[in-house]
Amino acid sequence: MKAGLSYAKYNIQSKKLTIKNLVYSKTDLWGEYEICLDNEKYKAVLRALTFFDSGKKQFNIYDGWLERFVSFSYIGKKEKEGIFDEHLALGKKVVKFKYFKNGRWDIVFDSGVHALSFAKEYLGYKEVI
Repeated sequence: MKAGLSYAKYNIQSKKLTIKNLVYSKTDLWGEYEICLDNEKYKAVLRALTFFDSGKKQFNIYDGWLERFVSFSYIGKKEKEGIFDEHLALGKKVVKFKYFKNGRWDIVFDSGVHALSFAKEYLGYKEVI
């Protein structure tokens, strides 16, 4: 996952991990925004989040995290269906997701400790002292 996200930028602020350049939005033929989530790097992050959230017990992505937004591999999710809003993750450590039209993806954890722990372990984050 670290190698796949080498171009993505991320930032940690309190309980929120923000990732940029991983998901993207576009407009369809009718000018409505849709977000494109069906890529392997996005799925790798969801898989790592699931593994982290489950206490390293579950290897497959939680059904509600992937299937809620990606029902077909070739179709994005349209704004009119509410993708650009906060979505409860209903995890133990991962509380909610929020997607933005500019490609930003916010992942909110239940605590700053969990956000930092995930970033260190899965993204190679190093604290500057």
